[in-house]
Amino acid sequence: MALAAATPVDKLAWRPVAGVRSTSEVYVHIVLANFYLLSVTGPKMLADLKENAEKAVTSKAEVIKWLKRSSDAVKEAHSAETPKDLERKVHIADLMPRSTACIFESLFTPTSTWHS
Repeated sequence: MALAAATPVDKLAWRPVAGVRSTSEVYVHIVLANFYLLSVTGPKMLADLKENAEKAVTSKAEVIKWLKRSSDAVKEAHSAETPKDLERKVHIADLMPRSTACIFESLFTPTSTWHS
């Protein structure tokens, strides 16, 4: 969130080259990934988070609001997990089953290697 807050408004639409995500789209992609990975552990995807959010959420205030909302949701869900819950295996797309603890690790540690 600090990086999004520090990003100048005029840089949110910036793209390194045509055809790739803009800065705001990258931030919202993180939001979508957070909520998707959370949904794998149990909580449902938010009804008001639309599939086209990367294109629809473009204002700095909205981007930061969604980043905060996804971060808070991850923290809340993690704090509600019991040690037994964290041992539960879940499936993500066609990857090998992973423990719920591994999913939360990936949400808290962006450089984790859970996907390897």
